[in-house]
Amino acid sequence: MLNSLLALPASLFYIFGITLTTIIALSVIRSRAAARQNVGTRNRKLQAYTAVLAVLALLAFSFPTVSQHLWSQSARQLAQYAQELDQEYETMFAAALAYNERLSPTAYRNVGDPAGSTPEVDAEYEEYEQLLSINGSSVMGGLNIPAIDVEIPIFHGTGASSLDQGAGHLFHTALPVGGPGTHSAVSAHAGMAGKRLFTDLDQLKEGDTWTVTVLNHNLTYRVIKREVVTPTNLQPLAPEPGRDLMSLITCTPTGINSHRLIITGERVD
Repeated sequence: MLNSLLALPASLFYIFGITLTTIIALSVIRSRAAARQNVGTRNRKLQAYTAVLAVLALLAFSFPTVSQHLWSQSARQLAQYAQELDQEYETMFAAALAYNERLSPTAYRNVGDPAGSTPEVDAEYEEYEQLLSINGSSVMGGLNIPAIDVEIPIFHGTGASSLDQGAGHLFHTALPVGGPGTHSAVSAHAGMAGKRLFTDLDQLKEGDTWTVTVLNHNLTYRVIKREVVTPTNLQPLAPEPGRDLMSLITCTPTGINSHRLIITGERVD
C-alpha cells in the first residue's frame, strides 16, 4: 500500500490537499451558520467533521515532503552499502590477483585429471577455498557461453559436489580473474541427463567467445585453440608469459570419456 502511494506524483497529493482545504472552508462556514442558529448537535458534528478533514489535508500536504525525506535517507543508505560492497569486492578481487602472482608457473602439473578430481584438503586448499568466496559460498563466479547457450556457475574445485551443479575451477591453475601470464581452467560434465553443462562444448570454434563474471568484473575470452588429449596430458594448461588465457575442459567422446577436450581462449576484454 505504502509503495503504491510513493509511486504517485506529488501533484496529486497537493490537489487532494487543496480539495480538502476547500471542503474545510465550507464546513467552517456551515459550522458558524449552525452556531448562529443554535443548532448544537449539528454544530458539533460539523466541527468533528472539519477536524478530521483538517488532519487529512495536513497529511496530504506533508506526505510528499516526508516521503521524499524517507526516500532520500533510504537511497543514501543503499548507496553507502553499495560503496562498501564494491570496496569489499575489490579487496577480494585484489586477493585473488595476489594469489595468482604467487602461483608457480608449473603448479598446473599438480592438477590430476583436468576433467574432475577431488584434491586433498590441506591448509593450501583451505586458503584457496576462502578466495572469491562471498559469505562462505563455494561459488566463485559465473560462466556464459553464448555460442552454445550455456550459463552456469563456477565452483571452487572439481569434486563431485561442484561438477554436479555447474563448472569447477581447477585447483593449481590461476583463479579466473585475468592477468598477464595467467592460465585459468574450469571443467564440467558432458552428456548428463537433464543438464547440458559442457555437452555442446565441442561445437565451439575459433573466434567464439565466452565471458566469466567474478564479483563485479566481466572477463571475455576468444577461442584460439582446440585440443583433444589424454587425461594425463596437462601441457595445454601451461601459462604463457604475457598472455591471459583460460581453458574449458570436458570428457570426450561423450559416454566413453577416454580423452579430454580442451578449448583455450585468450582474453579480449
